[in-house]
Amino acid sequence: GNFYSLPLCRTTSYYNSFIPSTIKLWNNLDVEIKHSSSLSISKSKLKNQNIPKTCKHYSFGNRKENIILCQLRNKASYLNAHLFKDFLTADSQCTNCGSESEDNIHFFS
Repeated sequence: GNFYSLPLCRTTSYYNSFIPSTIKLWNNLDVEIKHSSSLSISKSKLKNQNIPKTCKHYSFGNRKENIILCQLRNKASYLNAHLFKDFLTADSQCTNCGSESEDNIHFFS
């Protein structure tokens, strides 16, 4: 029935990200929805399904704010600690105050 296996998810944030979440949703669909003869039939069958809603905070505000929030949540922002983790900068130190690690906690403190 078109079952897809999840990729290796080493972190909770990746496990809850788009691709793994989409695979989990697809795998939980009824077979008759997956094999519908047209898009309109699939949509009408989907309306009768109980599909979980995403967290309301993930789509609050404008697009730019959502992108920044997503980057901070996934530790993939332009903060030095995040760049250092991905080997994109020489150190994780804050350039403004000299703190040892420029991460989410430092940024919002």
